[in-house]
Amino acid sequence: MSAGDALRVLIVDDDQDTIDSLAMLLRHWGHEVQVAREGGAALKQAQTLRPQVLLVDLAMPGMDGLQFARHLRSQPDFSKTPLIAVTGLSDPLHRQQAVEAGFDDFVVKPYTMARLLEVLARVQLSVLLARQAGASPHPALSEAAGQTAAADAHIGQV
Repeated sequence: MSAGDALRVLIVDDDQDTIDSLAMLLRHWGHEVQVAREGGAALKQAQTLRPQVLLVDLAMPGMDGLQFARHLRSQPDFSKTPLIAVTGLSDPLHRQQAVEAGFDDFVVKPYTMARLLEVLARVQLSVLLARQAGASPHPALSEAAGQTAAADAHIGQV
């Protein structure tokens, strides 16, 4: 991966094992990764890091992922930043709540590397196209999230 393809990623999760494994994988793929273990700290880190994508757990103590998303989306600088739920909560109600809170895509734990690569590839494409157009990235991830929901549900059942 070239430096131009690398993404600035912020992982927000309260589970240290999840953080460690996901960060290691993303760094192996060449991305710049920062982590936060709770929503309040993640909001502050987002201001300085300016991530190109955020991978956020929904079920966290204190400020959960849904509250985090609402706070982040209320800030104009982050209204179009790709926000991906990476969670073990897979029922339709959680998916709907995530969409309503401002998430662009939904990845169910345990996820496959192929699913994670698919999501990141869409983000990278969005960033590249926005750079070429001189605009802020605005990926059409919501539609893709709906298309892959059935695949995630199947993977979770296997």
